[in-house]
Amino acid sequence: MATIERDEIDRIKKSLNEHRVKLPDGTLLPRLGQGTWYIGDSASTAQEEISTLRFGVELGMNVIGTAEMCGDGRSESLVGEAIDGSGTKCSWYPRCTLIMQDKVRSAKAVRKA
Repeated sequence: MATIERDEIDRIKKSLNEHRVKLPDGTLLPRLGQGTWYIGDSASTAQEEISTLRFGVELGMNVIGTAEMCGDGRSESLVGEAIDGSGTKCSWYPRCTLIMQDKVRSAKAVRKA
């Protein structure tokens, strides 16, 4: 991952915090979130992908979109590992402020009585 200067990090955080979308219920979301389409495809890049997700959360991108079809479910597992927080750089971040957007294959979205 590339190195970013602290003043650039602060500028990005400020911008993400200032430019938010307000939902009808009053919830504020950053205009920019994180997607996981190719995340989880390779074990050799897993740690870098976890670090990248955590860095995005640190910047204020607390909306993470994933789907069962992203890496055949591996991206969901990787996101879980990234936001786990136990002993990680992200442990300060309250999980209740993360917003997960997940898509399930329609074949599995059938309600059973």
